[in-house]
Amino acid sequence: MTRVTCTDYSPEMCQSQEVADVPEFLARHRPPWCRVRWIDVVGLEQSDTIRALAEKYQLHPLAVDDVFHLVQRPKAEDYPASGDQPGRLFVVARAVDPEDGRVRTEQVSFFLGRTTLLTFQEAPGDIFEPVRHRVANRGSRLRENDASFLLYSLLDAVVAHLRSRERTRTDPLHRAQ
Repeated sequence: MTRVTCTDYSPEMCQSQEVADVPEFLARHRPPWCRVRWIDVVGLEQSDTIRALAEKYQLHPLAVDDVFHLVQRPKAEDYPASGDQPGRLFVVARAVDPEDGRVRTEQVSFFLGRTTLLTFQEAPGDIFEPVRHRVANRGSRLRENDASFLLYSLLDAVVAHLRSRERTRTDPLHRAQ
């Protein structure tokens, strides 16, 4: 099941909602007070939902294909503006999670625009929860900055998740329990 969450924020306000009706959501404009819009998609099963978001936000078709091709290496690709196509930065990262004694990786894809960030997570399990809490707190650095700082914070959360898993795996006290 694909879950879409939209978080709109500015220094003064923050509003987060789970999107139940994607076509209705895409037909609406963002609130006038919104400085940054973060659309987070978890689960890639409903390709029509992802394609509708890609069309609305004019995401490059090759990058959208990479969202579905789940064996991408981490990368960053700049898709400059051309004609009616706005410029976007496309980033692929790999979240790592130990599972039953083995390492499981999950692809996380990001599309950065001037005021919008779209994220696509392969599977449930929210590694972005710490960032969501920071966005919700008035006065946080995230609320004072633009969408590129949100991208930086989310990539930092991916790395922090990996480091916390590595510490758990190598910590002698944890292994002894």
